[in-house]
Amino acid sequence: MSKERRRQQMTYLILNRIIKTGFSDLTMEDFVKMLPLSRATVYRYFNSRQKVISAVVIEYVNYIDQFDLPSFIHDENDWIVNVEKQLEAALVFYSHFSAIFLTDLKAEFPHEYQLLQGKIVDHNLHLLEFFRAGQEAGIFNSSKPELWILQDQLMVPRIYAPDYLLTHKLTIKDAITSYVLMKSQQIIKPRYLSKFDPSFTATVLEKMNCKIKF
Repeated sequence: MSKERRRQQMTYLILNRIIKTGFSDLTMEDFVKMLPLSRATVYRYFNSRQKVISAVVIEYVNYIDQFDLPSFIHDENDWIVNVEKQLEAALVFYSHFSAIFLTDLKAEFPHEYQLLQGKIVDHNLHLLEFFRAGQEAGIFNSSKPELWILQDQLMVPRIYAPDYLLTHKLTIKDAITSYVLMKSQQIIKPRYLSKFDPSFTATVLEKMNCKIKF
């Protein structure tokens, strides 16, 4: 296994541990204890808390970069495929992201915070351009696309919450599938809805359930 791949796996394990609780109270030794590796091995990759959090931020940034959407498309099928890609990206990203992490990042590491926040803002601006272009092309419904973006930010983390799923007697699969069908109806005009394929939710679940092996 390459050194970069090992670093990425270590980063994922730490990310999954801190995403719900933040990291403001954690020391470097706490990060070491999260990993099934010796202290010396961990320090070869990360010699400070800042190195750990910077690695987490870079993973977020790299993930966002994978899902840049075009502003102008001429084929109606491509519009729908890109809606599917946007929803997949939102479902995966917000399953591994939280306001408490962002709050801790802003307080302790303002440079990394600005990097991540700037990337999120840029992505949302491109997403807004994509939605507006789809409206002009007559593929998407006439609504406020800013609200579609906000909806993902607010609702997706909530539908993953165990208490929400338990209260409403939902599985994660049920919640994700219902959410993407709801979003497709909000965004896509009825005459194009038959082209929307929600099968990408299986990929989302696979990514969420992926186990890191050393």
